[in-house]
Amino acid sequence: MCGNPRLNFQVGTFPSQNELPCQVQKAVDEISGQCTAGIWFRLRLGTALFADLMRQVLWISERVLMRHLPRWAVVQRTDHGSGLPRVDHGLTDHGITLRPLLTEIGLWGTLHLNRHAKLQK
Repeated sequence: MCGNPRLNFQVGTFPSQNELPCQVQKAVDEISGQCTAGIWFRLRLGTALFADLMRQVLWISERVLMRHLPRWAVVQRTDHGSGLPRVDHGLTDHGITLRPLLTEIGLWGTLHLNRHAKLQK
């Protein structure tokens, strides 16, 4: 729900053109919250062990990784239950749908930073 009752639509239907700005904002809010974009961007390449993910995504806290991410149904946490502690994280089927979006956002970000650097000269 968007906050504007006129812009809420039934699940399973596509929003009209008037409703799209609200849905885009919800998507941006979801991707940008709790440092998730960096984690999702890393996991688009495949699963990662907990310790590796903590090392590769420096700004993530253990609490976010352990408690918050699995609630969004985009990242799944798998405890392999072997003698050694081995927990990895990967994208769920729903999370895999983010791959093209994250790739395009990454490309846009690169272009934006390059453009900004040229303007600063």
